[in-house]
Amino acid sequence: SRDTNMASSSNDEAAQRLLQKQTSSNLSGEGGDVVAAASHSTAKPSESTTGPSKKHESNHSKHSIKGILLILLGSFSFSVMFLLVKVMKNYNTFTLVFWRSLVQIAISLFDLAKKGTNPLGPNDGGVRFLLVCRAMFGAAAVCAWFFGIQVLPLPDAVTLQFTTPPFAAAFAVCMVNEKWKLLDIIGAVLCLTGVALIAHPTWLFGSIEGEIEDT
Repeated sequence: SRDTNMASSSNDEAAQRLLQKQTSSNLSGEGGDVVAAASHSTAKPSESTTGPSKKHESNHSKHSIKGILLILLGSFSFSVMFLLVKVMKNYNTFTLVFWRSLVQIAISLFDLAKKGTNPLGPNDGGVRFLLVCRAMFGAAAVCAWFFGIQVLPLPDAVTLQFTTPPFAAAFAVCMVNEKWKLLDIIGAVLCLTGVALIAHPTWLFGSIEGEIEDT
């Protein structure tokens, strides 16, 4: 009987060990499934978020390149326009302004008609007042530029024309309450100095032809 009791107790202990092993294996399997599911769920948002961000970055880079090319094209067109105005210095200034405006009106009306936009702008008194002011100052600027290019040496006219950014920044401080920091002031001074050194205006450096004749 004693041997029988010992055998039954050993069988009970073996059964308990087997039960513990099965329980631990089930827990570890469930834990692995939970971790795998969590990692899978976290991986999906990262893939979904990285895709649009890369697409947005590529679109932004394309727009940046397009903007740079358009700015370069505009600068080249302005340079050719100034040169042609200088070549036709014997013609009336307002004749040149008329033809420039005529071509610009034709291009503007074509684009506005294509997009179905009112040429007069939105039906808002405040906005139209600003449009009229912008048109008046723009027309005055074009007339003054063309007349200045006709009567001044081309380097002098280019120098005075490229003083626009510092003046615009100064007006923005006075009229729009924008902050003009020390770095902006330094940049404006360097801009004016660089334009003057590159264009070499006669009113600042003197006439090179006069120096040659004196020698």
